[in-house]
Amino acid sequence: MTEEGNSEWRGDIAFFGKIAAGFSHEINNVISGVSELSGLLTDLCALAERGSPPDLARLKKNCETISAQAQRGVTIIRQFNRFAHSADEPSVVYDPFVHIQNLVELCRRFADMKRVKLGLSSPEERCNIKGSPFQLLHLVFSVINTALCTVEENGAVTLSMTKKEGGLNITANISPVSAEEGLISNKNLLDDLASGLEGRSFIDYCKTDMTASVTISLPDSILYIPEV
Repeated sequence: MTEEGNSEWRGDIAFFGKIAAGFSHEINNVISGVSELSGLLTDLCALAERGSPPDLARLKKNCETISAQAQRGVTIIRQFNRFAHSADEPSVVYDPFVHIQNLVELCRRFADMKRVKLGLSSPEERCNIKGSPFQLLHLVFSVINTALCTVEENGAVTLSMTKKEGGLNITANISPVSAEEGLISNKNLLDDLASGLEGRSFIDYCKTDMTASVTISLPDSILYIPEV
């Protein structure tokens, strides 16, 4: 394997590891919450065994909270499972919005830690593309990470996807901007990841006094048009 190939491999592993670490933290929070609630239920049962009348309202509330936590755990596992399977094949036909929406949910923890609102707008027109969903997600994650390093605390990073003549744009709008250095320091990384996608993909940057945007521009050759 060439040095360039080694670098790409290490970058992919680091990206996967970052998402896996966030996932494990969220699952640990779910398990800790359920464990705490089960301890409360054990205490209530012990009181009932000693003759105290059971607090049915409290029992019901705890059971409902455990159920909600379990459902949250199922959702987090489903999200990570979809992400993990994005690396199964080097080239498939897929809906990029579905995968990006899933990635945004997995990245909310990183945004919350920086007190930033992370969002994704629904596209006016959906489309399928052909290629590696994992490689696209790696690039989108790097854009999100760049945006989180650039936006002010309590600011917002909003992603959008727009089908246009000549291809597809995926844009991260950043408002307000606190440190332009985040855009500058990650530019080479984003450009390298974009060049690794199928077709002639590239990154476009736009900066004003208080806002910025980073756009992934995918060529029309990557769009999947089924044969009639």
